[in-house]
Amino acid sequence: DNFYFGVGANINHAEAKNIELEYDTGDLSKALDLAKNTSYGLSLSSVYDSRNNVSNASKGALVDIGAGYYHSSITDEWFGEYHAEYAQYQSLGSFPGLLAWQVQGEFTSGDVPWNRLPDLGGDDAMRGYLQGRYRDNQMAMAQMEYRVPIYWRVGMVFWGGVGSVASEFSDLTDDLVTTYGTGFRFKIKDQVNVRADIGFGEDETSFYFHVNEVF
Repeated sequence: DNFYFGVGANINHAEAKNIELEYDTGDLSKALDLAKNTSYGLSLSSVYDSRNNVSNASKGALVDIGAGYYHSSITDEWFGEYHAEYAQYQSLGSFPGLLAWQVQGEFTSGDVPWNRLPDLGGDDAMRGYLQGRYRDNQMAMAQMEYRVPIYWRVGMVFWGGVGSVASEFSDLTDDLVTTYGTGFRFKIKDQVNVRADIGFGEDETSFYFHVNEVF
């Protein structure tokens, strides 16, 4: 009942315009990396999902493993993308609230176009960093949240996370970045929350306003 298998197709087009170099060094290699690109291919996924609610889980676990093979118009070659995710939700019994944690990785092989590289940041992975600021061939991150009801329909969360990107899998532990933050929750109906989060990175801060939990 909790196992799923999927087959998918994907096409992606990206184009950067009005490129300006931050420093005029005469080196256009970074700008050339942003060439117009179209990629397409197929993917497979295998999922175990025992969560009681997909968008706002309070118990159960998720294991998601997948792989895709895509063709890039820039290099006229094929490249691979692979992902793995584990998430679990644990009630604290007589102590109020619950713990939720997630570990995920995105990995690639071959000559990957710039717009398909794994990245860190945004509203669901390493909150506190601008999405795409950290981008490379391999990515891994982990985050943990403590979710606690406060009064009536209002709750709060407190979280911390650590992640990294690198060109090689073996280098993922070399330059780690961390994040932490807090947020308010307002239940608008059963198992549906509006959330307002503030995340703190090592040298930046970001605010997020969304519906439902991060993971």
